[in-house]
Amino acid sequence: MLSISTLDSPYAGLEVVRDSCQESTLQEFAWSVYQAWLLAGGPAKEDWGFTVLGHFGGDHCARQIAPELRRWPSEGLSSRAALGLDVLCAIGTDVALMHLHAIAQKVRHKSLQEKAQAKIEEVADNRGLTLDELADRLVPDLDLGNDGSKML
Repeated sequence: MLSISTLDSPYAGLEVVRDSCQESTLQEFAWSVYQAWLLAGGPAKEDWGFTVLGHFGGDHCARQIAPELRRWPSEGLSSRAALGLDVLCAIGTDVALMHLHAIAQKVRHKSLQEKAQAKIEEVADNRGLTLDELADRLVPDLDLGNDGSKML
């Protein structure tokens, strides 16, 4: 099912899998598939081994791939890094979007930064927010209350 799915058009059976499995198990599975894909050389024709993170990945996956996305263009893997931006969007959690926003704000490779900026604008538009409103929502709250305090 994963090999015939895209991030934009997932196979309908993936929703059944998501509903039938524990979220943590699916995230571990996705990370394992991704690691196996990398060990196989990360072949572009088998990029479903990477996009699985977009279907089943979560915050842990987003935290792990963000530094790689920043590094890949300098290793000649710009198209993989661009696909990684799509993966972060597909993960869609606040942590994933926070990393996407950080790449859009500052990264050494201008083309990756521009692609990330376009993605973050798309996310803001889809949520009916301005870029500033989205950025405000992506700032970590450190589990503080609305008044900025925390009871210890």
